[in-house]
Amino acid sequence: MIYSTVSKLNVSAFMAYLKDIEALILETGAENLRLTKIFPPFQDDLRQMEKVYNRTRGNALTLSVKNLDKARDCFTRVLLTSLHSMSQLPINNKYYKPALTAYTVLKQYKGIERREYSEEKGMLDGLLASATKPEVLAALEELHLKGILDMLTEAAEAWHQAFMARVHERGIILDEMAGLNSRIMRQRLIVDLKKIVSMVNAVYITATDPEELARLETFIAHANGIVTQYRAVQRNRKRVKEE
Repeated sequence: MIYSTVSKLNVSAFMAYLKDIEALILETGAENLRLTKIFPPFQDDLRQMEKVYNRTRGNALTLSVKNLDKARDCFTRVLLTSLHSMSQLPINNKYYKPALTAYTVLKQYKGIERREYSEEKGMLDGLLASATKPEVLAALEELHLKGILDMLTEAAEAWHQAFMARVHERGIILDEMAGLNSRIMRQRLIVDLKKIVSMVNAVYITATDPEELARLETFIAHANGIVTQYRAVQRNRKRVKEE
């Protein structure tokens, strides 16, 4: 018999557990387990849970926003660090005066890469506007830093486009998933799992055909193995939290 399920995992581990159970049922055949009525609702709820889970985690637009944020942070640091370094050169160095001119205007933006997204966006817009002032732009060209400014400008615009696309996507998903959240879907799936376990155990207890019995025993052994595996994950997670 299947003795239990696992319900106290974190969301990512719980999703992996559900998918392993789903794969095992598909491999065995829902019809062979008398789950033709119970299994489809479980799959529907699992797909819904995946949508809820993925709406804020690891989608392509989120990765794009993060990568572009790293790029604009990098170009900002290179620009300001270079200006600061050259403004420390001896007064008679040909790069001293243009570096000082540009850095005096732009140094107020030092450290903006540590701000949160919306605040950084506003400050970066200010930096780019200041950098296009004639005297600053001329200084950057003389210092051969105009290319860095151009790359920063492109990265900032690309980040803004990706960020707005993500906002739009999340708005669509939230409209589609109105009234649903991971806690609600988790409870639904726990109920679905209990129904599956109850049905398989009932079929196993009443089975008399040797072939059917062997098939059920194989399924139950694998299902209990999956439960044991994820119970170990659950215990390890609890131990780490306690430490």
